[in-house]
Amino acid sequence: MACLRLGYFKEWEWGADIRRAYPAVAGFARAYCVADVPAYWLYSGSLSFYSVLNGRDPTGLFSVVTKPEEMPSGRAVYVLHREFNRNFINEQKLKIVYRGESTDVVVAIREEALKTQPCDRVDRPF
Repeated sequence: MACLRLGYFKEWEWGADIRRAYPAVAGFARAYCVADVPAYWLYSGSLSFYSVLNGRDPTGLFSVVTKPEEMPSGRAVYVLHREFNRNFINEQKLKIVYRGESTDVVVAIREEALKTQPCDRVDRPF
């Protein structure tokens, strides 16, 4: 119990920024009807937790990727580790739209996704 904190466990400190990263990725996924967001394994569990806690996002929105070389290409939005996934970010020409304040988590999107029209789903706050 000595390591219990309000925001994150010291042993799992890379998840410290997920609470702030989640709205960025979920908002984009909702607005553009994205059904699958590949997430590096460090973040997928926390993202799934916030998805269930939120209650508005589909379960299974985040797919787990355990190795940087297995990251699927061609998706609209990703949750990545800035250093471990640096080559992938550069190769795919992804734009980082969120950077963690105290960790290396980033939300990266494909430039073309920004140019598409948002889906016609109405996003209600309740």
